[in-house]
Amino acid sequence: MKITCTFLFLLLISWTSTYAQADSTSTNESSTQENAIDFVKVDVKPVFPGCENESKKNQASCFSQKVAEHVAQNFRMSPKTKKKGLHGRVYIQFTVDTSGNIVDVHVIKGVHELLDKDALEAVKSLPKITPGSQEGRKVPVSFVVPINIKG
Repeated sequence: MKITCTFLFLLLISWTSTYAQADSTSTNESSTQENAIDFVKVDVKPVFPGCENESKKNQASCFSQKVAEHVAQNFRMSPKTKKKGLHGRVYIQFTVDTSGNIVDVHVIKGVHELLDKDALEAVKSLPKITPGSQEGRKVPVSFVVPINIKG
């Protein structure tokens, strides 16, 4: 079964701050999550490995593109998910903490627990990222990844 993952970052980046805060399905939100600044609002965006030499203007789109590429390359549909023939769009939120680690990874809007779990695993595999900053201080930054999975 061929799996195609597409990502709608540009349209959804502006959507993330209002939707993610209003409809979070996570029941175990940490203080990092609560203090995180939305990707579109932070002064200096986190920098994904490979985007360091991009201009400040292009680093946000490079970040989105690299996250999408990483998730597409690392998404693995479990046999149970394949057997059920599940597909759809899963929205995963994560935070880049002040050390550059990926934390607070959770489903914002899911399709089915099996498909959601597969999407979560792909996002959890993101590498360490240069943290964002606000007013000269490193801050946790949240980001939403829309993952469209077609079976």
